[in-house]
Amino acid sequence: MQIQRLQNLYLLLAFLAAILSLNYPWVILPGANVTVQNSVPLLILALLATILPLLGIFLYKNLKRQKLVSRLAALFAICSLAYAFILDYTNIENGANLAILAPAIMFASALFDLFAAGAISSDQKLLKAADRIR
Repeated sequence: MQIQRLQNLYLLLAFLAAILSLNYPWVILPGANVTVQNSVPLLILALLATILPLLGIFLYKNLKRQKLVSRLAALFAICSLAYAFILDYTNIENGANLAILAPAIMFASALFDLFAAGAISSDQKLLKAADRIR
């Protein structure tokens, strides 16, 4: 019996998307842009959303822990999006605009993390069915 490891592909795509989002501005202000380099909370959230999918790829032997790590990565990606929205909302009188590219890429990373969690669930069901057959 062969277990399909589609979740590793999803986690790799989540990792690559999160890395890509680190290179673009998150909030555009008239004088400067808010990036992960000049915002410590955004840096911490984005780095956690980046590192956890990479860690999840190497946890393929423990599906329960891999599922937990992928859900945590999605949570941190969504928290980084929420923080960017809060920064945009609190600086709206200064003419702040939410950048589109970095938050959209981080949203894609969160989706890939959730897809990975779903693929892990289907692997767990497949393993339970195979154990019943034995």
